[in-house]
Amino acid sequence: MHKILKKLLEIDVTKEMDKLGQARALGDAKHRFKVSEMLKEIRSSLSECLFAWACQSVPARQDTTLLITHLRKRSTLETDGTLSNVTLTLLMACLYCLDVGILDRCPQDQDESTKKLPILTDEQFLPDLHQLIVNDNTKWECPGISAVLRFAWALTLRNVAQQPETARKSFTQLKVIFDHMKQVFTRFA
Repeated sequence: MHKILKKLLEIDVTKEMDKLGQARALGDAKHRFKVSEMLKEIRSSLSECLFAWACQSVPARQDTTLLITHLRKRSTLETDGTLSNVTLTLLMACLYCLDVGILDRCPQDQDESTKKLPILTDEQFLPDLHQLIVNDNTKWECPGISAVLRFAWALTLRNVAQQPETARKSFTQLKVIFDHMKQVFTRFA
């Protein structure tokens, strides 16, 4: 995930077009348009790779943290104020990273499901992501993404709290996290 996000950051359409213009590698307006569209398509493909990866695997805490940090600092909007395709795809990938719905879908395979989810096996997953998502001192490039992730995080915490005690026995900070979430959401009400 780190390599794909790094490539995504490296490919800035405006900077690449400037470099190509300085090197006299661009032709007429039609050629400039095609090159610009190709660069945008590369960025879109990279974000779709991350989305597919998040859907098909169980992302670790480090990968989820990296993705949230990227969304916090590098979210882009279109000229009409909507999320860019790349940002929207990365947001959906992040929502997959926070999804614990598998625990509700297959109760007979509960033990196998819980072994696969880092949110239930990694003791630092909940506190680290909680700090990253809910920290009020952190400035988000797009506050709407922060709101979506906070809502998804609240749903994730609720699902984790409903798991048997054996699945969450190591999460002594869960009550503290719930109290903090309650304070955060009462401020928005």
